[in-house]
Amino acid sequence: MLFMGEKVQRLQKEKGVSSAEMAVAFGVPPSEISRWRYMQDMKMSLAVELAHYFGVTLDEFVNG
Repeated sequence: MLFMGEKVQRLQKEKGVSSAEMAVAFGVPPSEISRWRYMQDMKMSLAVELAHYFGVTLDEFVNG
């Protein structure tokens, strides 16, 4: 099972999205994106936002 941050990293790579691009899209500093990439778990609201951003279902994001 992948940790949530590992899923963020995998989807970034698959979709060709940089941390800088994500930072702009989410209105956060790039350091926040870096923090997300190393999280073991995250709030459901963030998981929903990230799933939407990457164009995957919440189930795919959480379980995929």
